Amino acid sequence: MWEWFVSVREKNHRLSFPMVQEYAKKVAQKLRETESNASNGWLKSFRKRHQIVFNELCGESSDVNSETTEEWIAKLPSIIQGYEPENIAKGDETGLFFRALPNKLLCLKGEKCSGGKLCKED
Repeated sequence: MWEWFVSVREKNHRLSFPMVQEYAKKVAQKLRETESNASNGWLKSFRKRHQIVFNELCGESSDVNSETTEEWIAKLPSIIQGYEPENIAKGDETGLFFRALPNKLLCLKGEKCSGGKLCKED
């Protein structure tokens, strides 16, 4: 579980308590551990053991890398090839769920908690 947690955090993915518990249940099923149910008590112990805290997102240090953007701009023509223009959605149409992202995430105690730009709309 710890290795999974660290690998997900290294990718700067946002984790919540229910996500950790759900993954722990899947691991227990694969290991055929019938007594492990990833309870709230288990989660509390896991958090305490690894000094995991729930922090507010701040800062803009996780903006998209410009190299990544350039790679996708180069790939895009081959991806949309064969589609009619009316069947291609604009990137700004994905903004419908921008408020669905959590404003807090799990991180290690003392770790700087940054999550990219937040919307400036009222």
